[in-house]
Amino acid sequence: MYRWIEEFKVLKPHYSPIVNMFLKYLKEVDKMDKVGAVTESDIEAFLKFSAKDAVNSRGTLALYYEGLKGFYNYLLTNNYVQYSIFSGIVNHKDYKKQISNDLNLREEVSRGALSLLELKLLLDKVNEYFELTDYSKLKLKSEQENYIKFLILRIYIKITVLAPAKRAVICDLKHSDFDSDFRVVSVNNQNIAIPRNLTSEIRNSLRFVQELMGKNIIGANERLFDYILDEPFNDNKISHILSTFSRKMDLDFILDEGEEKGKYSASGEKIMNGAICSLWDDGEVDVVMLSKVCGVSVQAISKKILDWSFDDGIASSRLNKQLRQVSYYNLL
Repeated sequence: MYRWIEEFKVLKPHYSPIVNMFLKYLKEVDKMDKVGAVTESDIEAFLKFSAKDAVNSRGTLALYYEGLKGFYNYLLTNNYVQYSIFSGIVNHKDYKKQISNDLNLREEVSRGALSLLELKLLLDKVNEYFELTDYSKLKLKSEQENYIKFLILRIYIKITVLAPAKRAVICDLKHSDFDSDFRVVSVNNQNIAIPRNLTSEIRNSLRFVQELMGKNIIGANERLFDYILDEPFNDNKISHILSTFSRKMDLDFILDEGEEKGKYSASGEKIMNGAICSLWDDGEVDVVMLSKVCGVSVQAISKKILDWSFDDGIASSRLNKQLRQVSYYNLL
């Protein structure tokens, strides 16, 4: 099991804290080299074991649950195991809720920003959907329609975490806002380099709908999402698509319960705010540059960071690092 966990960490490093905890659990229960002895009951036991150190809220429990499920999907895909210990669970949402109740975990207070780990898990689930879904095998019209909408969602999310502008700005992107090869996009007059994979995904999405619907090549002034959906698109639709995707992929941390019990919604703003905080915190992008990319004031960006991400220790460490880079530092 150790070798498989190490392989998985290389493939999906953002799951490292979760599978490292699973490794500790397996050693604790003496199942490290007894793959066949690990069963569905170990899911609950692992989550309760994790509650001693890392899992302290319902949201964190959901992340650990999804991380372990992702690891077992990897094992199954590579034929390391014959079945997933999750295969007998009919309703994942109810299962997580039951364990959260058993542990008396606090209800998650709705945050206006996704954490770095949540952003990584969201991106991972978006990639996973397209890895596992073949449009030609979708029989229901609703599934085919969702596939097209999820093409839009994938591009929207990935551009937003690169350039966290407002929903309306991202949804209004035209073909002319990209360079000819879709390697650069202009957001709020800032040129953002697009990673190779995302460039391919944008090109392939356009080619896919062009062939599927018999469309002409996208025009220079045509909006990207209008073209893919083949109808006028607005930023309000992103919330609906994100909600549909989150329910399908069991992404509880995206969903907010509405006033009516059992009704959930999802906000693209959480992605934008999470990206702002992560770019400042993890990427060390300064507030002035974030302000330019996001198209809002430095004060507004600073407030978001202070509300959701600011850490005195991180700020002091970064300040001292930057002070040492000033050319006169060695003369002090």
